[in-house]
Amino acid sequence: VDKLRTDNRRERTVIGILDLKKDMAKFSKRSKKRTIDQLDILFIQEYKKYLRTVRRNADNTINTKLNRLRSVVKWAGRLGYPIDDPFGKGLKFLNRSKPRTVFLTKDEYDAFLQKALPDKGDPAMKLTRELFIFSCETGLRFSDVLDLKWTHLKNIKGVTYISKIQCKTKELVEIPVTLKWPKVLLAKYRNVSTGEHVFPSLSNNCVNRKLKMLAEKAGIGKRLSFHVARHTFATTIALANGVRIEVISKMLGHTNIQTTQLYAHIYQAEVDKEFERLNNIV
Repeated sequence: VDKLRTDNRRERTVIGILDLKKDMAKFSKRSKKRTIDQLDILFIQEYKKYLRTVRRNADNTINTKLNRLRSVVKWAGRLGYPIDDPFGKGLKFLNRSKPRTVFLTKDEYDAFLQKALPDKGDPAMKLTRELFIFSCETGLRFSDVLDLKWTHLKNIKGVTYISKIQCKTKELVEIPVTLKWPKVLLAKYRNVSTGEHVFPSLSNNCVNRKLKMLAEKAGIGKRLSFHVARHTFATTIALANGVRIEVISKMLGHTNIQTTQLYAHIYQAEVDKEFERLNNIV
């Protein structure tokens, strides 16, 4: 971790490795003790089983954690630790499932705003709620919300714009801050922030855990992750309010408009489903 920071690697990478360390500590209590030179395929298979049955992780999440472990094993080998790399011996990753585009409908988003209230004495849950709402109404990814600095805010003809290079794609996005909640949150943190970043830092794993609790409070049956906010922005916030697909594509920082077209298809399917429901009522 120290070397990652020395090499100026992204903080998200560092957080991922620290999360892996916590996972390994919990798993090691259930597994037989091993020295580092006994790290073998059996250990990896037991870890996969632990992630699936105890942690109830999805296949894609398990693959992400295995990739992190593989990176650590390779680094350790280069640093001279006596590791016989088990990943080079035919260990198979899980088949990646096709990702579902989950988003909140207008009713679900309203329920989140009104009912997903944080527990008293849980600042992480309160911050999670605010970060999620900010993303729902700006379309910024989790990494970009946490990376957002006061210098990224520009005032053009009386309108505040978020103007920043995206962490993931390195593409510039410029998003007008015209909706209620981004304005409220920026004003709030302008009064309390003492550093260059707008929001305090929080790990992605912590945020996603808190989101599941908030979804339960709001009676939302969907499996919430932070990325659901970005999908919600594209469909419920932008498309439903008549924003053109080309504009949404630019606000999301997509390099190919075909990526954004997916949201148009999803939104149209939701509209068709709603009309079908109305027809059945009539």
